Amino acid sequence: MNQRLAGPEFLTLAQAAEIVGTSERTVRRLIESGSLPAFRIGPRAVRVRIEDVRAQAKPIPAGGAK
Repeated sequence: MNQRLAGPEFLTLAQAAEIVGTSERTVRRLIESGSLPAFRIGPRAVRVRIEDVRAQAKPIPAGGAK
């Protein structure tokens, strides 16, 4: 039986980049800067939580940044 575990949904870096409309390299930069938490699964695979990816979107105040 193939059941998903309850809890956060994890994405590949390519999936995360597609969701926010950016490059995979930009996602890697966010991880490297500490802005986006990431998890290593095994020796090579890196995953991010979908909630953390969505939290990167911040509204721009009307009239620009002050």
